[in-house]
Amino acid sequence: MRRMNKIVLTGIWLPSMLVGCGTAENQPTTSPSPTDTSATAIAPTTPSPTPTPTPTPSPSPSPSPTAWQSFPPADPTETKDQAAIRAGWEEHERQLDRFMKDLTLSDWTPLTLTTSGQEKTAVVHFIGDLRDKGHIREGDMTFRDVRIEDPDTSSDGTRMASMSVCADYSNTRFIVAATGELVQPEEGGEWVETLRVSYTMVEQPNGLWVVSESYAERKTC
Repeated sequence: MRRMNKIVLTGIWLPSMLVGCGTAENQPTTSPSPTDTSATAIAPTTPSPTPTPTPTPSPSPSPSPTAWQSFPPADPTETKDQAAIRAGWEEHERQLDRFMKDLTLSDWTPLTLTTSGQEKTAVVHFIGDLRDKGHIREGDMTFRDVRIEDPDTSSDGTRMASMSVCADYSNTRFIVAATGELVQPEEGGEWVETLRVSYTMVEQPNGLWVVSESYAERKTC
């Protein structure tokens, strides 16, 4: 199974992906706070004639906003194994999202049950670091172009599979939970909106698939 270049192992959980790269390419700029331009009401010095009211057409109903889709629909041609692999990966991402948005969660079991090996260590370290800093994530990320390979069986009988996705962080940001202040990239880093993320998935004895490794490649996708 081909591994992609490892940029920042835990960075795949950051909004717009913080990578240790000194260039400013694709770095979004911070929009200034809007200035209050509402005019001050001034009473007229002379009375104005009352205009004759004219009928106005009823406004058309506004369309409902499109829901932010975190996961794309399943490929109708996917196999039973691929469906199980995708379900395990989606649960992993859902649990990461929960813990990044809520510093009060105390039972880490749901998070650790979706990982194994070095990924479990990285996840625990990353969430612990977020809590030490008091940072949380706002907004929702989305995934596109999910590619899932058929599983292989290793010499010890373990079933493993590779998959990759386009991860889009453009609708997310990290803030300081106590103040709402936007978290800025560390020196030498930058925010990148999309990455191609590769995962190694491993089947557990209970039949569920978990993430054992993840690697990210900076890519517009």
